[in-house]
Amino acid sequence: MNFVRPTDLSDAVTMLQSTANARVLAGGQSLIPALKLGFVQADTLIDLRTLGGSMQHITHHGDTLEIGALCTHAQIAASPDVRAFCPMLAALSGGIGDAQIRVMGTIGGSLANNDPAACWPAGVLALNAQIVTTQRTLAVDDFFAGLYSTTLHPEEIITAVVFQKPSVAHYIKFEQPASRFALVGVAVAQFDASVRVAVTGLGHGVTRWAEAEAALSANFTQSALNALMFPEDSATADLHASAAYRAHLVRVLTRRCVQQIADEPPMTLPRPWEVEPTKVLLAANAGNGEALTGTCVVNAPLEHVWRALQSPDTLRACIPGCERFESTSETGYAATVRVGLGPFRLVLVGEATLVAPHPSVPLSLQFSGSAEALGGGGGTATIRLQPDSNGTRIHWRTRIETHGKVAQLGTRLVNASATALARDFFTRFGNTLQNERSVPSAQIPVISWWRRWLNWIQRT
Repeated sequence: MNFVRPTDLSDAVTMLQSTANARVLAGGQSLIPALKLGFVQADTLIDLRTLGGSMQHITHHGDTLEIGALCTHAQIAASPDVRAFCPMLAALSGGIGDAQIRVMGTIGGSLANNDPAACWPAGVLALNAQIVTTQRTLAVDDFFAGLYSTTLHPEEIITAVVFQKPSVAHYIKFEQPASRFALVGVAVAQFDASVRVAVTGLGHGVTRWAEAEAALSANFTQSALNALMFPEDSATADLHASAAYRAHLVRVLTRRCVQQIADEPPMTLPRPWEVEPTKVLLAANAGNGEALTGTCVVNAPLEHVWRALQSPDTLRACIPGCERFESTSETGYAATVRVGLGPFRLVLVGEATLVAPHPSVPLSLQFSGSAEALGGGGGTATIRLQPDSNGTRIHWRTRIETHGKVAQLGTRLVNASATALARDFFTRFGNTLQNERSVPSAQIPVISWWRRWLNWIQRT
């Protein structure tokens, strides 16, 4: 692995554009562990820490505060300017990880990584900040794109974060004791004419609670939240907590933020239900082996789609990251695929068996794959084709099992990467068939089966 230190920001951008498989290193508190575990592969690391002078500033002008992307959590927590501008920012950064992480970790690195349990995404989203990069200035509502994903371009680097002064703001997190990441974290910011509520720790990336924002904008008291319940299906279960418990925590922590800001006495909530550990574990395992179904429309004749789904050349061209997809027998295939799951890059080698006797008979698929020491998985699927006024409708049903470190990543990463992968696959599939396709954009996010099946096709 090559390790380079640019002399200035333009030099860093040039290196990033001209170097294959390069990664930017800021504080390294997320990137280095991922490299050690083999989840991220990089041939070159571009160390930005030598640019500290130009990207490690904290500037306070009236109602605006600009923080350089290379400012560490410890530096922000100790800054008099930050404390005077918005005490919440200093408290948030001072509660991240431990002292060693706060000395090394940076605000820019945290935002670019967009960990689903990180504190900074909630803070900047609640404060309606702007993300300044080497190419543009992004509104924070347009920056986060799901689990470990942002709208940053591959050659784009965050240079600063600009905050507008709130009337008052507060952040509370319920910590996971071992890591000090947020099991759930809530940031509430009150401005002259509006209130913003941002939530982290739900498992799929930072989000806003629109119903609470509307209620608090009309009446900024705890009682305004009495009739509101955070939707359970917006949270994810894991071995630390069920989705229901996380949803309950969002409501509790939002009330506590309002209590602190409005200087109200605490209100007694009904006692939370008892959560049995076995139920939490069962909820955490849901999705690994469950049956999934979905559908989409491809603008091509049925027989054409049926033949294309069995063509190694077509599948190799359509599967993102596919380096090898070849027939090994009448119904067998072997493949090598580079898979991107959020910030992680896996090289997966596997095989698949596809039985497709006739277009009117559902296709039967068995697949398995391995990422060597990182584990792997497999599953079964059936694919049924049906004529449609717009071409061919594809119905599918599958079961997927994972093991090893791949399973530890959880279904959240798979789901977060699935929308982009599905869109890429369908676009390439339609272009390969030389027909116009029309799949409504709102339809793709609900194709959970197809998205996971595509991920496993890449792995196999």
